[in-house]
Amino acid sequence: MAEWRTAAGRPATASWPVAASWLVAASWLVATSWLVATSWLVATSWLVATSWLVATSWLVATSLLVAASVLVAAS
Repeated sequence: MAEWRTAAGRPATASWPVAASWLVAASWLVATSWLVATSWLVATSWLVATSWLVATSWLVATSLLVAASVLVAAS
């Protein structure tokens, strides 16, 4: 069975605590990245929905104002 060696030629030893800490760090990074991406997506969706609501409300208000002006002018 082949033996793992370092660049200096010494036998490599398995360092489970180091590997485990790297795994924990990588998992934390993935979870944090996912949380940031999800938060950004929710914020962007909220912004789009709010913008659409404002634009629609403005359009409805303008249409009502125009209709009221036409009715007043016609009377």
